[in-house]
Amino acid sequence: MTTTTKLPDATRMGAVEVNVLDVERELRFYEGLLGLKRRGTRGDVTDLGLVRLRHTPDAPPRTRGASGLYHMAILVPTRPDLGRAIAHLVRARYPLEGASDHLVSEALYLSDPEGNGIEIYRDRPRDEWRWANGTLHMATEPMDVEGVLSSAGETSWAGMPDGTTMLIDAGALHRNTPFVIDEKPDSLYSAINICSDRCVLWRLWCAILSLMPNSIPCPICW
Repeated sequence: MTTTTKLPDATRMGAVEVNVLDVERELRFYEGLLGLKRRGTRGDVTDLGLVRLRHTPDAPPRTRGASGLYHMAILVPTRPDLGRAIAHLVRARYPLEGASDHLVSEALYLSDPEGNGIEIYRDRPRDEWRWANGTLHMATEPMDVEGVLSSAGETSWAGMPDGTTMLIDAGALHRNTPFVIDEKPDSLYSAINICSDRCVLWRLWCAILSLMPNSIPCPICW
């Protein structure tokens, strides 16, 4: 008889420790921009709760395809929390790399100044997840950016909200390997998943500026 062990739904990871070359620059990002709270420094390690930064000045630079962290996934409690995070990053003019609807979640993608990938996302309620023959139905579709932003209302960004956790998922913390997204080799979308027919990042800017995205050509995939 086969026995299957299932972790509790509330299971989460602890802090992710990242080797960094320039700890002050990384602190300006994680503490200053993302709003993580510094808990202290011991030796070469600065503790920011969800993330620990280990100052490693002799670490080799990241190269595409090398083994290492692909991205860490930071789970915020609600859709409005995600909306506030998106609006904050766009207003700060920080480079974004994608925004997707995975059916079970909505996710924003970016990288820290040293190229470590980050996903900031919110889960849909589990009673909205769809299953078929024991398999969870997931996909990668453009995020409803306007809907996520409007859910935030008038409340402004005040750092990562209470209840924010790190994802436990083998798909989020894994080897950094390239993969093909599209068969159009001349398209920026095929390289880094920024553009699609309805460019998600352009829609982010248009939503923030209250423009109509369908009436203005996207300058990235134009």
